[in-house]
Order: sequence, then C-alpha cells, then structure tokens
Amino acid sequence: MYIASPIKAIKYKCEVVETDIPYEYKSKEVSMTKVMKIKLLKKIDNNNINIEFLRSLGIPLLRGPVTLSKEDASKIEEMTK
Repeated sequence: MYIASPIKAIKYKCEVVETDIPYEYKSKEVSMTKVMKIKLLKKIDNNNINIEFLRSLGIPLLRGPVTLSKEDASKIEEMTK
C-alpha cells in the first residue's frame, strides 16, 4: 500500500481478501459504491520502494489501481522480504 506525501513510499504489504463489497459513501471529494477488505501481511520499515523507484519502473502517478508487469512485481516482492 502506497502512502502519499510526505512519505511517498510503499509502506504496507497487503492481501485483498474480498472485493466488490457494497458500500454507499458520498462527499464533496469522493463517492464510493463498493469497497474491498484487505489483510495486512507486513509493515515495510524502510523507504526503499519510494516514488523515485516506482517512477523508474514507469509508474508516473499513484492515484488508483496500478498494473505491474510480472518482472516489476517480482522486483517489489523481493524488496518486501
């Protein structure tokens, strides 16, 4: 899970447990109709998987879901061990 400014790094390794859970929420900033349940697997104590590293993989912005190549996912997986 990526944490935005001022940290700007992936800080949590999580597993998606359930998706498409109906949920109604609306404010001026955001509207949600579905959510997901996640399970924390590990807290990442360093800041090695930071925005600069992610940009080097071709990920310019992190404002929603991101799809990684198997190679890039493996690089990140190795860094979380």
